[in-house]
Amino acid sequence: MKKFRKKIFRNSWIQSIIVFLSIAYLVVVKITSRWKHENTELITKSWTGEEPVIVAFWHNRLLLMPFCWKSKSLFYMLISKHSDGNIISRIINFFGISSVRGSSSSGGSIALRKLLKVIKNNTSIGITPDGPRGPVFSANKGSITLSQLSGIKIIPVSASVSRKKTLNTWDKLVFPLPFSQGICIWGEPITIPRNLNEEEKLNHTKNLENSLNDLISKTEKYFNCCKKDNA
Repeated sequence: MKKFRKKIFRNSWIQSIIVFLSIAYLVVVKITSRWKHENTELITKSWTGEEPVIVAFWHNRLLLMPFCWKSKSLFYMLISKHSDGNIISRIINFFGISSVRGSSSSGGSIALRKLLKVIKNNTSIGITPDGPRGPVFSANKGSITLSQLSGIKIIPVSASVSRKKTLNTWDKLVFPLPFSQGICIWGEPITIPRNLNEEEKLNHTKNLENSLNDLISKTEKYFNCCKKDNA
């Protein structure tokens, strides 16, 4: 059954239908929802194209990221080379986000070179440190290595919505529902030194992981606090 499902998702017609329906749905969500953004002063220069950064967020917030990037400046995201990556790449492209294909497990070195080239063109990029296969909420060293080689800082971000479904996927993907309120919170920038030993790199990776988990906790608690305030 699993092999059959994979075969279906690799069909170009099926992929096109999924992409069309997903885009239409997310447009409805965007039109009917209201978003609040916190700490935007940390990302403003990147929105204006003055300062490229690495935007880091957990994989299960992927569908919420088009609502967080409030800019027409070029923005690239690292997307896996799997068939579901093809679908995600086409969906985010509709919202003005380009993609670099690859991951830490497949095409990693090629993707890294492509990302460094994008950064040299003064363009920000987005990465999911726990993608493409997890474990969920556990950061790998990819973002740290990229920051180390490029010399640009990492800005963590998380988002949540008041009305959502959590899908039964490895990452517990957050699926936003229409007529929601959304919150997007940007975290403090993380600067990575050029020269690091392995232990220092692991410490920076853990720091990024803790920052993202702290942000995800804040976004989830945001609506619970609102409900208590309105009670």
